[in-house]
Parts: sequence; C-alpha cells; structure tokens
Amino acid sequence: MTSRESDKATRYIEQLNLVRLNGAWSEVKELVRKVNKHAPSRQCLIVTATLETEITADALPRPSSAEGNQEDKFSTAVGKLEQVLETDSAHTEDAFAARVLQAHAQWAQGQWSSAAQTLAPEYWSHVSQQSGTSPALLYSVVKGKYILGSAQRKLGSHAQAEQTFESVIPVVDGARGAVMEYPEIHRWASRVLAELVTASMAGSEEHNLDSMNRTLVRLRTWSTIGRDAPREKSSSTSPSQIWRSYHTLLADILRSNLVYTGSETQPLAVSSNNIPHSTLSAQRSKQILELGTVARACEQALMMETDFPKASASNEVLETFADEVVHCWRIMIGHEWTDADIGEKGKVGVTRTVLDFLYRVAARTFHSTPILRHLVTVHATLSEFDLAVKALDSYIEIISKGKARAEKTGKHELGLDNDDIVLYTVSEAIRFLCLYGEIDQARKAYELGQKIASWLEQKRPRSSSNVSRDFDPASASERVEASQFSTSSALAAAYKGIGQSKATWARFVADTRERDDLQDEAIRNLGRSLHLSVQGGSDLETAYLLAYSQAERRTVDAIGTIKEAVDRHDRTPPTGAISSSSAEVTFEVERRKLPILHLLILVLSASQQWDVAVAVCDQTLEDIFEAARACDRSSGIYTDEEHDRRLGGLPHYLTKALEDAEKECLLQIKMSEMELLLLTENISYAASKRQELLKMYEQLFGNPRPKSAAPTAGTNAVSTLPKSRAGTVKSFRESIFGRPKSVRRSLDTTTFDPPPPLPDHPLLAKNAEKAAPTTQPDPPVLLKVTNEDGEQVEDEPKGKLGRMSLSIRRGRQRHSHDVSKLQQQEQDQPTKRSASDPPPATFLNGSTSPKARVAKSPNRSRVSSRGSEVVAVPADVQDEKQGLINGIPEKDESLEAPSPQLRVTEVDELSRRNPPPIFSRHQRQVHHISVLVQIWLFISGMYTKEDLYDDAKAAVDEAQNLVELLQTEQASIESSARAWNNRGWGLGRSISRLMADVWAERGRIQALMLSPHTAMSHHEKALGYCTDHSKTIIQMSSILLDIYEEKIPAEPLSSKDLMASIAPHVTTNIDSFTAPNPTISVPEADMETESRINLRPKKPTDPSPAELNRTAARDRAYQLLITVTKLGEAWDDAEAWFNLSRAHELMGQMDKAESCLWWVVELEDARPVRPWNVAGIMQ
Repeated sequence: MTSRESDKATRYIEQLNLVRLNGAWSEVKELVRKVNKHAPSRQCLIVTATLETEITADALPRPSSAEGNQEDKFSTAVGKLEQVLETDSAHTEDAFAARVLQAHAQWAQGQWSSAAQTLAPEYWSHVSQQSGTSPALLYSVVKGKYILGSAQRKLGSHAQAEQTFESVIPVVDGARGAVMEYPEIHRWASRVLAELVTASMAGSEEHNLDSMNRTLVRLRTWSTIGRDAPREKSSSTSPSQIWRSYHTLLADILRSNLVYTGSETQPLAVSSNNIPHSTLSAQRSKQILELGTVARACEQALMMETDFPKASASNEVLETFADEVVHCWRIMIGHEWTDADIGEKGKVGVTRTVLDFLYRVAARTFHSTPILRHLVTVHATLSEFDLAVKALDSYIEIISKGKARAEKTGKHELGLDNDDIVLYTVSEAIRFLCLYGEIDQARKAYELGQKIASWLEQKRPRSSSNVSRDFDPASASERVEASQFSTSSALAAAYKGIGQSKATWARFVADTRERDDLQDEAIRNLGRSLHLSVQGGSDLETAYLLAYSQAERRTVDAIGTIKEAVDRHDRTPPTGAISSSSAEVTFEVERRKLPILHLLILVLSASQQWDVAVAVCDQTLEDIFEAARACDRSSGIYTDEEHDRRLGGLPHYLTKALEDAEKECLLQIKMSEMELLLLTENISYAASKRQELLKMYEQLFGNPRPKSAAPTAGTNAVSTLPKSRAGTVKSFRESIFGRPKSVRRSLDTTTFDPPPPLPDHPLLAKNAEKAAPTTQPDPPVLLKVTNEDGEQVEDEPKGKLGRMSLSIRRGRQRHSHDVSKLQQQEQDQPTKRSASDPPPATFLNGSTSPKARVAKSPNRSRVSSRGSEVVAVPADVQDEKQGLINGIPEKDESLEAPSPQLRVTEVDELSRRNPPPIFSRHQRQVHHISVLVQIWLFISGMYTKEDLYDDAKAAVDEAQNLVELLQTEQASIESSARAWNNRGWGLGRSISRLMADVWAERGRIQALMLSPHTAMSHHEKALGYCTDHSKTIIQMSSILLDIYEEKIPAEPLSSKDLMASIAPHVTTNIDSFTAPNPTISVPEADMETESRINLRPKKPTDPSPAELNRTAARDRAYQLLITVTKLGEAWDDAEAWFNLSRAHELMGQMDKAESCLWWVVELEDARPVRPWNVAGIMQ
C-alpha cells in the first residue's frame, strides 16, 4: 500500500512540475492538494507551487507601478518562503526553486540588493555539482539567472550582470530540446537572451571586431530560442526591437570589410586579399541568407505591432527599417558583389524582393515620401522607368504641396524628406531620364530641372535644413531661401540636375537661339555644380557633362576641364570600395574614367592633336587592361598574358565586371583609335585593326546570333581583301565635296604592304554565295583643280589635312561669291602641328606616354594597344595555415603588417547615387545588336576608304542580317509599328532606325560606285524607316542638288541614251544641217501687219517637265536640309550646312548661302574625328 501511494506521489509531483513548466496555473491548485495528501514531506515544493501561481500573474518587471495590495502579497510570499526554507531543506531542487521564487518576489518589489543576496553564489554550487539537470531544475536555473542579472544591472553592476546572462548560454545550448519543449523555460530563456542582446547592443557603437562577434553569437542564439517564445504582455524589450537590433548589426557587417568564417564562436573576420573567391562567394551567400531571414522576421514583427497611421502621423519605425533594407540592397547589387555571391535569385531576384517589401510597407504608411523615394530608385534599377516616373510624380506632388504650406505657414511639414534628400532624389531622376529616355523623357527632365530651380529660390523655414521628428515649430519663424542652408553636396546635385536637363533638352530644340541659350545655361549650372562638388572630393560625372557641353559649343575649355577632373580623380581615394583588394580599387578608378577619356580623345582630335589623341587611346586601353589583369592575378586566375596579348585576348575580370555601357565605350574607343590611325599612319594599317575590333566585341558581348546560325569555317565572304587598295585618306575636312559624285577617288602612288587577310570569325554570318572576285579598277580620273581665277592649285603635302578654306578651294567651282575672307583668315591663323610632327612629350597629367610612338615605324603593327608586357605571376596557393576556418582566418595575425582595421561605409555614401539599371534580356539584346550593327557599318566605311566596295556591301549585309534577327526577337514580344519605331527605354536603337542606318550605308556605297539613282532608291527606303535620318537626308540632298544642276540626269539613262553616249560620233547631228532660204516677195502692207503682230507681248511659256523635275529636286533638298539642320543629330553637321548653302545659292539667296558657309567653317574648325555622342555615358 505504501509503495502504491509512493507511486502516486511521484506521479502527482511530476504532473505538478509539468503544469508549472507549461504555465497551466489553473491546474496547480488541484495537483498541490494531491501532492500534499500523498507526499506531505514535500512542503517546500507545495508552498513554492502555491505562491508561484499567485506571484507569476502579477510579478512582471513593473515593480515601480506595483500597488499596495500587490506589495503585501509579495511580502507575505517572502515570509512564507523563508519559513519553508528553514523547515524543509532535504530536497535540494525544491529548496532551490523556493529560493528563486523568493528572489522573484523581492525583485518584483524593487528590492534589488535583497534579490541579489538571496541568489548569492554559494547557493549555486550544489546546482552545478549535479550530474544531470531535470526540466524543473533547468527552469529554476534559467529563471534565477534572469532575476539575478536584472538585479545586478539595476544596482549598476553592468559587467557582472552581463556575465550572469552570459553563463546561461551554455546551459541553454546543452538542453536545447527541453528549452523549446516547455513554455515557461522558453519564456525565461528568451528573457535572459533578450537582456543579453540589449546589453550587447548598448555598447555596439564601438564597431570593433570582438564586440561584433560577441553580439552576433548572442543574437543567433536568441533567434533560435526567443523568436518563438510566448509573447509578453508587458516587457521592456519587445521582439521587434531585438529583430531590429539584429538586422542593424547584419547591415553594419554588410557595410564593413568583414566576412563570415563559418565558426560558431568567432563568426566574423576582417577581409583580406588571400581569401579564395569561391570561399568568399560561399560565405557571402550564407550572409545574404541570414540577412534575408532576419529581415522577414523583423518585418513580420513590425507589421504585427503597427497599424495604419492617421493623416497627421507617420510610421517612423517602418520608414527607418525600410531605409536600412534599401541601404543593404544597394550594397548587394553593387560592383563588389556578383550574382553568385547573392545566391540563386541573383541581383534581379533580390531587387524584386525589396520591391515587394516596399509595397507591403507602403500599405502601412500614409503618403510616405521615404517609401516613394525608394520605389523610384528600385523601379529605375529594374529598368521599369515608367513605374519609376509614376512614383516620382507622386513624390514631387507631395513634396511640392508640403513646401508650399511651409512657405505660407513658416512651419516645416513633419514626415517629409528634407531639402537635401529631395534635391538628390530629383537630380537622380533627371539623370536616368536623360540617359535612357528619348524626346518625351528629355522634356520631362527639363521640367524637373525648372522645378529644382524654383525650389532653390523658394522661401523655407530655417529648420528645413535640420529636420527632426520632435523639433520646436516656434523656431521656424525665420524663412530663408533653400540655397542658403542646403549643403554644398546637395546644391551640387541640384545644379547638376538643372544643367544636365538643359543640355539634353537643347539637343531636341529646333530653334537655334533657344538651343544656344539652353547650352549656355547648362554650362553655367554644370560649372557651378563642379565648383561645389570638388570641395568634397572628385565628381567625374559632372566634369564629363560640363566638358561634353563645352565640346558641343566648340569652346577650348573642354580639354582643361577634363584634365583637371582626371587629375583630381586620380588623387582622390575611392569611397565605398571597402571590401575590395587594391587591384579591384584600381580597376574601379580606371573604369570610371573611360567615358571622359574618350571625350578627351575626341576633343584632342577636334584640335588636330591626332598623335596625342592616339597616345591617349593607347594609354586608356592599356590602363584598363592592366588593371583587369591585376585583378585576375589577385583572384588566383593564372593566364599566359603574353599569349593573350598576341591573340588579342581580354582579361577575364574585364569581361565579367564591366557594365554593357562600359563595354560599348571600350569598343567606341577602339573605333576612334582606328579613325585616328587613318590620319597618323595609313589606310592599310588602320584597316588591319578590323579583326581586333570584331574579336573584342565577341569577348565582351558574345555572339548575338543563335548557335544554329553560327558560320562554318571557310565561309567568310569578307575575309579576302581585293587587290586594289586606296592609299590616301580623305575626310570631309579635306575633301568636302572635293570631287563630284560621278568621279571615282584617285589612287595614291604610295603603296603599302597589305595587312593579313581576316580569318574566319563566328560573328561573320554564313553567306550562300561567295563574293565575286574584285577586278582591277579603271585608271583613275585625274582632276585638275583650279581657283576662281582659273589658275591651278598645288596640292598640300601628303599626311597633312588641309584647313577648311583650302578644302573649299579644292572643291567644286560652283560658288560665285568671293572667298577672299576665308583665304585671309587662313593666312592669319598660326601654323599648326601636322600629323607627321612628333607628339608633345607629356599629356594629361604631365606624365609621359608609357608607349613611345614612332611615326611610320615598320614595327608599328607589333605594338599592341592592350598594354605593356607584364609577366603573369601565379597567386600564392600556400593558404593552408593554422587557425583557418573554411579558408578564412579568424584573426589576421600577420607579423609583417598590422591587422586590417574595421571600416564601415557611411550610409550617405550609398544613398546619393542610384545603382545602374538592370535591363531585361530583350533590352540587352537590342543594345548588343545595335552596337554590332554600328561596328559592321563602321567596317563598311573602312572598306569604302580602300575602294573595296564589294567587301563594304558584304559588311552591310552582315549588319542587315543582324537587324532582321532583332526583328524576329521583337516579333516574339510585340509585333507592331510602335515596337519598331520606338526605341523605348535603354541604350540601343529602334529597329526602324537600325534599318535606316543600313539602307543609308547602302546608298552611300552606291553613290561612290557611280550609281546615283540606285543610291536614291536606297535612301528612299531609309527615309521610309526613319523620316528624320540625318545621314540619309544629307546624302540624298547632295544627289538632288546635282540633279538640279544637271550634273546627273533626273532619271536613269535609257538604252538609246547609253548607245548615244557610247558612240557619239555615229549619231548624225540634224540640227547642224542648214537648208538654203528661198527668196519670197512679200507685199508692203503684209509686212506692216506682221510687224505689228510681233510687237505684241508674248505669253510666258510653261516650264517643261524636265525643268519642273529639276526644281522639285532642289526644293525637296532644301526642305529636307532645313529640317535636318534643326534636329539634334545634324544641327552641328558641317556637311548638312554645306548642302544647305548650295540650296540657298541655287535659289539665289546669296546672303544665306554665305552665312551657312561661315557656319561650316566654324564647325569644321573644331570637328572631332567622330561624333560627340559616341563618347559614352557615365552610369
């Protein structure tokens, strides 16, 4: 019987402990009665369970607000527990539970010292001596540690309290299952870890490696235990606050030069250059996974605690958390991170995740300008520019109304972005509108620029410069202009936005005077922005925009602007690249300079410094290639660099790291170099670079054709060069219509060694038939050029291009007006250095060119423009040292150099500039094909300069095949006229524009091959695709004016006319036969009548159809030229203005013709070797 009762007692005791651990306090009373009946000796447990039921409901950490009856309850409980501890101490677990409950009651009354004495260290010794820990004892231990640590913290012993809380972590880790199984253990363990995390975050401002390691370990432990703990009705630390702290710590780690090690005790280490890239990528993937998990948990906790605000309030906590999420996202999609680092989603996936998060947060905010600002940024990054503009319109509407109310009342609107953030946001919006939009977007950008200008003049409360959530409205009585209190960087962004919008809109304005005013205002605003931005460091983009506008205005300040900006950029240490190696930092510096250095090349060519421009081309390509090779070496990629240079191979890091716009800039620099080599070397050497250009494209962009269309070996139709080759170079500057269209270019007597034939290339499409062999052309027609007095003009020495006045003297003698003014101007100008003169010793920053250029050297073709010869050094593979975890050292203990310091990027450095957009696959395909079409048309132009017209046609065929491929791609998405005619957002060209480029090039080739009427038909097709195509209009107008001057017939010659032209002497001239006139006597009266009839005025005869056709051709050319010279592409095209001067002259408008010619002289005096718009964009 006794044994059976003992079994009941044991069972009831276990049930009592179980309901205590589960927090089922309503069942405690009945179980206490049964334990008291069957085990009366367990008085300590009985009293503890009874009092715990009463205390737990009211003993939350609110001792300062406890009422009198509660204090009496706690005092009574303390007295009873003291008595039972004196009478029953046989059961150690029961006694320890009673002592913990006694401390709990004292702690609830605010008796911190009494609670600490009750749980003195001597009472813990017997607990640590037990071999096993039951759930009931574990509950008492965790609860006692929390009460003791809280009491110590209240007494001011923060370090001792932190040690007390820290001692719980091993206990919890050892009994993780029991902690997660029983709610009360789970509750008190989460409280301990919450206090520990709070103590850690309180001292986290130091940002040292040890503190961040310690805090991360504690937060990870809390996240596994405390995230699912029972919710507290009243607690000093809510789960959302801990999740926010956790996310803030991970954000700081992401913004610092720290990497994950994989260790549980030391999870972080300072990044070093000897970490393998594969290891770094794997650890970054874990980092992103943890950050995403914490962000979702934090969002969920905040959403549960946050309601939709009133119109007069704002959810600041959610907005701050959104700011933090967006800042982390900016880092993840930056240049330092790759898709492999982020994981399966890649940069696009993580951007979509952030976008969805922002829309969820927007549902809990009311007209939140921070959320709208982030939506603009994220939509623009996803190349969803239309949605970005809609969000921007809402943002500007709210900001404008808030500014208007502030100007009226003198009180700043709470919850709105401050003026600096507004200026940054709108300036970045102007930037993507100008870079990736068309005329409608340029108009929108111009309107935004006008709004920024009005904001800078608007009176605002002085408190707007320092917006806080709890500012005193009474201090906002004084109102000043925004320009007086905005920071210099914000004002620089504002003036840059204004200048960029005006410069872009000026290219679409038709009125000349308005265009000039806009360009002048753009230069002034960009200059103001550059002056303000240099105070805080280098601003290469503003300098580029300013120099570009100066170059368009033909001012001489562009070179100085670029040189100062590049020099300042080289001296300024880069910001933001904190986890990159020195090689990667150097590469980032070089890649940022590509567009502005290309602009410098064009400006130098405009000032006829061709040798210096070629040297800058060489140095630019060499620097970027060498920086990329250094990155390959630092990442452990070993390649035979000498072999790669011989084969024209590009570094692996270059093709992987560059954006598409930067890759296009590299190709454009290569094409500019080839054009410059036409001037400094010879046509044969420049033409030999064609294969390098194609191979560079393939390595940068790949083959845009599908694999099924890849050509096979031996099918290259343009790989064989014809036997004839032109040795001279005639640009528009030298031969501006210096020969009629019906005359083939004369061959130079100087011959050159032919370049090697082009090998088969996968970019060359397979042709069904081989090109017909090129025959030797007829002997050239030698032109005898005379001046206006009929005297022969001597030619200039070869290798030196003539100035504009000499070009006109060598041109057609169709102008009757005097050109003595031009000749006098030519005589007054100082002698300039010719292309054959040696280049200056220094350029750019005063440094000597790394590659000495010997003019016309026989070994010139062996000099590569890809950089100096550097022997590849393999990376040190002996990384296996002691103390490595996953290849990453826990601490850098190098004896040669001090350990790297922990650095954290400031948030302002990330938020001022939007990341480059991530275009869709179709948008990128359009851009890639547009670039390749441009390359093939450029190659066609090189062939025509060698008089290789069949090869030029084959190159145009390649371009047309690519456009047809793009048509097929577009048809799978949208098949409509709008899809063909509109380029949309992006960097490429529309299908109609590309097709117009192709047919314009076909027409140009036909004109050079003495087929003007076939050329006219090709130009008509080009205009059918693009009515404002400048090249087509210029070439077509020249043919139309030749028709009016009867230099070519209006219609193609018939077979009869051809026979007459072949055998002119066979044809009988009937008009030369004169019949004898018979003598006839006429009466005198009849003679008088006939004389009176002859005196009557004759009726005007109607013009013949031939004259009408000629006049129609002239009028059509005039209308086309009037239109094209007002457009953005041809308003500064000298050839268009020259044709317009011809039209004015043929219409008898001599003053207008002379004015056009003077404008031609001004344009040609500073014309670059290629158009300005090929310089590139700065993303």
